[in-house]
Amino acid sequence: MITPTEKENPLNLLTSGAGDLIASGAAYTQALASRKDVACSVSYATTRDVFVQAAGKPVPQTFEGRSVRIHRDSPYYETLLGLQGKLRFRIEFAPPTLETAEIMQNVAQGTDDLTMSNDLQVSNAILRGGVEAQALAVAESRPKDCVWVVRAENPLLKAAVDDFFREECKSANFQILFRTFFGDPAWRAQPAAAAQPFLSDDEFYSVANAEEADAAPVGARPAPKTET
Repeated sequence: MITPTEKENPLNLLTSGAGDLIASGAAYTQALASRKDVACSVSYATTRDVFVQAAGKPVPQTFEGRSVRIHRDSPYYETLLGLQGKLRFRIEFAPPTLETAEIMQNVAQGTDDLTMSNDLQVSNAILRGGVEAQALAVAESRPKDCVWVVRAENPLLKAAVDDFFREECKSANFQILFRTFFGDPAWRAQPAAAAQPFLSDDEFYSVANAEEADAAPVGARPAPKTET
C-alpha cells in the first residue's frame, strides 16, 4: 500500500506503475473521464464539495466577505472558482508546507475562517479524528461519484473491482462500516441557507428524517458516464 504525500499526484503514481489502483479520495469528474490512460470503477458512494467552518458557528446566510483557505493546487480550487462569482467570498492560498488536515484543524480552532473539502473527508475527520468542524453544502456544488481508478490497460482488475462493489455494497457490513467512518448520508453536511434549495433525493443519498435514513443504502451504482 502506498500513501502519497500531499505533494504527490496519485494519478501520476498510478500511471507510472508505482501502484495498481487508487482506492481512496477519487471522485469521478469530467477531467478524469477525459483521460485515456485510466479507467474508473462503478460508484460505491456519492460525495460533494463542501465548505468547512468551526463547529458551533451559525449556518451562514451569506458567504459574502468570508475567506476560504485552500492550496492553489487543491482539487477544490476549481469548485471555488466556479462558486466565487455568485457567493462573493475571498480565496486565500495556504503555504505548500501546510497539510490539508492542518488547514481543517485551523478552521476548527478559529485561526482560519473557512476551507473546502468533501463531505466524506469532513465526516471522517469529525467522527474519527475529533475535529470540531461542520460541513456546509451549497446547491451549486453538484454530487460526485466516488470511484476507484485503475490503469486503462488493466481491464481485468477493473472488472474485479466492479464485481466487488456490486456484491459488497449490498451487505450489511458495508453499510455499517460506511456509516461508522463517514456518518449517515442524511446529516453529513448542513445546507447553507444562502444557497437553497439544498438537495433532492434523486441527486444524493439524502432523506427527510432519521427513520428514512436507516433504510437509505449506500451502494454500487452503474459505471459513471461522460456527459455529452
